This record gives sequence, C-alpha cells and structure tokens, in this order.
Amino acid sequence: MTKTKILLLFFGVAFFPGTLFFAQTGKGLIQTEHTPVLSFTHGDKIQVQARVQTQVEWLRFFYRTEGIQVFQVRDMEKKEDSTYVYEFDTSELPGLQFDYYLETKTKKGSEYSPRLAPKETYTALGKSKEALPQVPTEIPSPQEEAKKFRLPLALTGSLQAMLKEHDVPGNSQKGKASGNMRVFTSYSRDNLNLGVDSNFNYSNVPLNGEKSFDLSNMMVSVSKGSHFLKAGDININESEFTVSGLGRRGFDYAFNNQKLYIHFFDVSSQQLKGFNGIGFPKSKANVMGGAVGYKFLKDMIFLKAIYLAGKDDPNQGVNVGFSSFIQTRKGSVAALAEETNLLQNRLILTGEVAQSHFDDNVQDQIGTRADYAWKFGGNVSYKVLTAGATYRHIGRDFNSIGFQFFTNDREGAEANVGLNAGRLSLTGSYTASSDNVKDDPAKETTSNQNGNANLMWNISNKVSFGLGYSRNKQDTSLKQGLSPFLQDSLTNQISGSFNLNFGPASNLSLQVSNSDLSSKNNPQTSNTNFVLNVGGAFRGGDRFTLSPTFGYGKVRNKFTHEEMLNYSSFVSGEIAFWPQVLTVSLMGSAMRTDSSVQGKSDNLNVGANLNWYLNKLVKIGTVVISLKGNYTTTKMPGFSDSFFTAMVQCDFSF
Repeated sequence: MTKTKILLLFFGVAFFPGTLFFAQTGKGLIQTEHTPVLSFTHGDKIQVQARVQTQVEWLRFFYRTEGIQVFQVRDMEKKEDSTYVYEFDTSELPGLQFDYYLETKTKKGSEYSPRLAPKETYTALGKSKEALPQVPTEIPSPQEEAKKFRLPLALTGSLQAMLKEHDVPGNSQKGKASGNMRVFTSYSRDNLNLGVDSNFNYSNVPLNGEKSFDLSNMMVSVSKGSHFLKAGDININESEFTVSGLGRRGFDYAFNNQKLYIHFFDVSSQQLKGFNGIGFPKSKANVMGGAVGYKFLKDMIFLKAIYLAGKDDPNQGVNVGFSSFIQTRKGSVAALAEETNLLQNRLILTGEVAQSHFDDNVQDQIGTRADYAWKFGGNVSYKVLTAGATYRHIGRDFNSIGFQFFTNDREGAEANVGLNAGRLSLTGSYTASSDNVKDDPAKETTSNQNGNANLMWNISNKVSFGLGYSRNKQDTSLKQGLSPFLQDSLTNQISGSFNLNFGPASNLSLQVSNSDLSSKNNPQTSNTNFVLNVGGAFRGGDRFTLSPTFGYGKVRNKFTHEEMLNYSSFVSGEIAFWPQVLTVSLMGSAMRTDSSVQGKSDNLNVGANLNWYLNKLVKIGTVVISLKGNYTTTKMPGFSDSFFTAMVQCDFSF
C-alpha cells in the first residue's frame, strides 16, 4: 500500500465522523494501572484490581478505617493476564469510610499508587444497609494516634537478616542482611506542589559490580496549576506505536489544562541504577521527544502529534562493560493519534498512524529503514450492550526507539462484545493476527486465531456461577518449498466456576477446566488436560483466619497414551494471640506428581512467621518485627533434597 493510500485511509476513518484520540499521559513513575474504588455499600464484597506490565515480586493492598492511623495489609492475587485482584469484604469495616493504597514490590524497590502513599491515599465512601458493628477495643483510638511524634519526612522500609541457612550436604551460612528504605515528602501551598521520593537498598552480599548501599530510584516533582515538571526515574506513555511504559531516568515536563496538551521529555535509553545517570542523559544513549494535542468541537475531537528520536548504546548501561558484539541502534518516529467521543460517549472512534526511521545496528552497512504502522477502531455502548473492534497493521521494517523490544511485521483485527443485565453478564472476544505482512512467498507465515466466551451469573448475593469456552488456533506455513519448522496447534478449553459465600466468616469456591490440544504436524504433542481446584476462606473474628486450596490435575498424551497426575494443596492462615500486637502467620504447600514415565515426585514447603507489632510501645509510626522460618523438601526418583532458612525482618513506617 502506498504512502498516499495509507494517509487517505487513516484520515478518512479519523476525520469523517470527527474523531479524537485522547492523550494517554503517564501519571508518574508508577507502572501500576489502577482504577480507584471511591464508593461501596457496606456489607458487599468489592473487587480491588490493578494491572502491572512489569515483573513484580508481589502487589499488596493497604487499608485503614476512619479515624485510625494504622494500615492493615492484604496480598493481592495474580491472574494470568498480569492483573492482581483482592476481594475486599466491607462487612469487616466498622465505619462507612476507608483509606487505602497499593504497593508494588519490584527488584529495584517499591512503587506506590497513589504516588506519595502512604502520605496520600485513596478514600472510599460507603452507604449502610444495616447497623454497623462496634469498633474493636484493640484498635488504637484517634486520640492515642494523635499523640505519636511525626517526622517532617516520611520513612518506610524493611530490613532482613539471615539467622540460618542450611541444606542437606551440610552447607550452613548465616549473617546475610538486606533491606530497603523509602524517604519521601511533599509540600503544598496554594496551587504549588513539591515532592521528593526516593528508595534506597542495602545488602552486605551485593552482586558482582554492585554497591552494598545504593539508590534504587528517586523522583523530584514540581507542579503548579496545569504545569508538571519531574526529574529522576519517570515513566513515559504516549501511544501504541511511539512510546509506552518507558520507565527510565531523565526529565519530563507536561502542560495539560484539559484543552491543550504539551509534553517534552529527555530520558536515558538504558535502565540506570544507583546514583549513576543523575542529570542529563548521555548523548549516546538517550531518547528525546514530545507531543502536542488539542481538543476541538466542544471537546469531542482531540488530535495529538508525537515525535521522538534517540540512540541506544547498551555499552553505556550500568555494569555492562563494553563488548563489540552488542548492537547500537538509533531511530526516530512520528505519529498522529486521534479519538472521537460521540453521542455522549456512547460511540468512541480511535486511530493512529506512524512512520519510523530505524537502524537496528549502526555498525553494519544496511543503514536506516523507513516503514509505517497504523490502526483504527471503535467502541459502542447502548444500555446493557457494548461492542468494539480494532484493526492494526505494522510494517516489516517499522520500529520505534521508544521501545526496548517491539514486534513488527504483523497485522490483525480484534473484536469484543458484552452484555451486562443485572446479575447476568456475557462477554465474548475474537482476535486474528498474522505476520509476513508483505506476503513474501519465500518467508514463513504464522497466523493466530483466538476466541473466547464467558458467562457469569450472580444467582444471589451468596451464590455465583461462571462458565467459559475458548478456542485458540496457531499455524505456521510456507507458500513455496518445504520447511522443517512448520507447526500448528488447536486448543479447545471449557471452564467453570462456582462460588458460595456463607457470610463474612466463610466462603467456598470451585474451579474446573478441561482442555484439548491437537496438532497435525506434531501429533506427539497432542494432549488433554483436566484441572480441578477447590478452595475456601474461614474467619474466626479478629483472632483466626484460614484459607485452604486443594487441586487435582490429569494430563494425557493422546499420541503415546501416557498419563501424568498432579495433586496439590496450599494453605495459609493467621492466629492472633493478641490482636494488633502478637500474631502467627502460617503457610504451606504440598505437591505430588505421578507420571507413568518418570515416576513419582513430591515437594513440600512449610513456613511460619511470628509477628510482633510495637505500636503500643513505640509511639512513632508503625514497627513490626517478624521471625520467619521456612522448610522445603523435594523427592523424586534418584534425587532427594531439603532446605531450611530462618531470618528476622523489621518493617517500619514513620
């Protein structure tokens, strides 16, 4: 398709109805996507959800009730689509309001939502269906909390020290220590806001080339009115084809008065650590760019133009050294994006067209290549129905310097439809994509087709039922000649779920799925997989909680008729000998695999934490000391191993 046809196609779709692409600007260093919960009905269960694009160690939900300074913490459960969920039972709340924030733990430290948490939090307001329970007497009163000394800077952190580490061969080691500390503060006066946020990490056994004490990340921010200036570890988001989720060290300025949007940034193309890279990025490894957008026609149309350029030399990264085998790349990309909101936002049309100039190896003789990428789509909603569709085309040589990794040479379409009628909801989606967009007959072409349908029926406030079906097809073919790498697969899966809520004290859940995978080119990989999981949660006031899960799985190879059985169990719980003062957390998992080929194998993991809350003794912030122990053993034919660790940890917040 020629450049003229591409532009005509884009502008025809974009401007015929009057379209708008709303600026998707980053909100800071946080890479956690979260829609705040601002209202609830007391006694109902609400879903606290977040989505994280980067790899994290855990994501936690911190909340406190009205008039209480101490936060309670809950682990959020990770789903397959990188979404974290915590089901919050509001019947446990003694009031009609709670504050909360989210903490995401990464290898570099912790990130928070909102940005300056726990100093800043989200606030959810509720309405009552019935009389509220009394506030537990163990919780400190607001007057008692007000007596605590407050530091001008907020400090949160964690310190860990290994007491003993032992495995069967006799290797015993202790004395390992590590920790992290976050120091942050904010100042507001009139329309001016200043903020400083930093994380430090410590390890007495640092990795090769790293320091024992170092800076994990930092941010200095200044805002006044519609002006926003940031320096440090920031996150850049503009559009799908230019830059999105680029968390790097540099500078960022934005002006956004909800009518005019202006954004400029200059960041390092390499991920820098410690105190390195504070200041302007190196010219050999930086990405510089910006965007300008404006709303038209009573804010129905917003157009945004984006441009960025840069050079990425991995040899300029921290602790990389120098190697002639590392490829240096450079490039630039320009894009025009739009979104249109019509019929009171019931119809939304989107589009983007981009052109890149990219050289993935400046040392070779190939030079810079230019190519295009574009997409257009829309969503419509009417009463209980919603539907949407998007088509995208990415050229073979298209690439953006704003992404560390980018998959080009692909095109495809996706569509979705949904119905939400009271207690019944039905959703469906379909995605089709393929590479080799120029149909090169000498090149392999891989196509994918994925479809799914899901039904959720909330029979009552205590009973819910779910049913799902998915079909995934993948095929790699070659139009000319033969290839030893041809492959294909077809997977059909049926799943179901059943949840029974007995009240605030207990609930049960059941999940079952059965999948069938077949392949023509590789029939030896064809198999069936059945999985059954049964779990629940039980609570005895504020002194006892227990959450067990049991699982069964059966995998059968349809080609060899071999079978493998999996049995698993997991349990976690907490006993409060003295609520808010002394608790014991228990967790354990056991798994057995019985294979007709490899025999039986067993894995057991048991852990316990003794937690001592010093709030009644230490009148400055919150301090928790935990003594942790963990034992793991693995047995399989011809191999047996076990491992034990004991450590002490101190978590504090001032």
